[in-house]
Amino acid sequence: MTTNITTRQAGILIAIAILSMKLITFPSLYAKFSGIEGWLAIAINTAIDLVFIFLILRFMKKRPNQTFNDVITETFGSIGAKILSATLAIFFTLKLLFMMSEHQNYLGETLFTYLSWPFYFVPLMGLLIYFMTRKLRGIARCSQIVYPLVIVALIVTFAIPMQDMDFSSLLPFFDSGIGNSLNGATFCIFSAGDFFILFMLMGRVQFEGNTTRKLFNYALFASIIVVLFYMAFFSVFRMGVVNQTDAIGDLPFFASLPSTIGRIDWITISLWTIGIVTQMGLLSNFIVQCLMFVFGSKKKALSITIVVSALAIEGIFMHTIMSQAVKVIVSPVFVTIIISYQAIMFLMFIVAAARSKGGSNEFSKGAT
Repeated sequence: MTTNITTRQAGILIAIAILSMKLITFPSLYAKFSGIEGWLAIAINTAIDLVFIFLILRFMKKRPNQTFNDVITETFGSIGAKILSATLAIFFTLKLLFMMSEHQNYLGETLFTYLSWPFYFVPLMGLLIYFMTRKLRGIARCSQIVYPLVIVALIVTFAIPMQDMDFSSLLPFFDSGIGNSLNGATFCIFSAGDFFILFMLMGRVQFEGNTTRKLFNYALFASIIVVLFYMAFFSVFRMGVVNQTDAIGDLPFFASLPSTIGRIDWITISLWTIGIVTQMGLLSNFIVQCLMFVFGSKKKALSITIVVSALAIEGIFMHTIMSQAVKVIVSPVFVTIIISYQAIMFLMFIVAAARSKGGSNEFSKGAT
């Protein structure tokens, strides 16, 4: 029985990945480094990601049955491929940990008066363990249900503060020179790297004649939504955006609406939470897949145990660690590491793809 997912399912997974991490904490960080031109900085990063996504999709079209691990094993050997897969697991883990931190803060500032880390972490771990045990097809089917809810949440988020938006405040473009926008794009690079999800989807998508175009359109649509969100957010809060660390919650909450409307933003909070949890579940599943390649496709229980144990240990110290997370992800050392890693991984993939002659797709069958 095939384990491939459909074009629509793959496109939705890509779109959710692009949307999920950029709309809470990062708008204020982009503002910190680029001021009112922070929306241009995110536009630069999304454009770069789209270029990488396009190139990887081109390869996937030519070799639809070849997984990322097939490709890198041919070029770098079994040991080299396992090292690269392990680093990919670490990268996804860093993304997951940051999403957990900002989502807890998001719920603590919106739905709850106070949300302690244990009350957030324990039930979330139960959900993540469930995602870790599922096949990719099951998660993809779940995403088909979640995606319309995420879109509804975004529509409501845009609609509530519509009367407060003043896009003329974003003009002129590059008023301080493009260097200002590049500064924000550089220091907020951790919000990018969405093309990495395609590495995990290689060999698992049912490719047809127009699959490449459809998948790219999903990525393009999500990227446009992200840029539009930043434009709306910056046009409402202007230079005060640097103090709004809960973007998708703050945008509708501070809208100039009659009090009789009530907390309609609860709709966006609830629906957006579903989307974020789905993406965290997908990341946890990918981490397990990477470890299964390192330890063997039959070592799923061991891989899950390692991930759960690591998250549990990190969870104990999470309050202390995550209180400094925002400072860490924009620190020069961390930024340099992330930029170098993303560039090296993509270049190694290009080299491996150029030398690749085909693949057995065995990992796809065993891991999903």
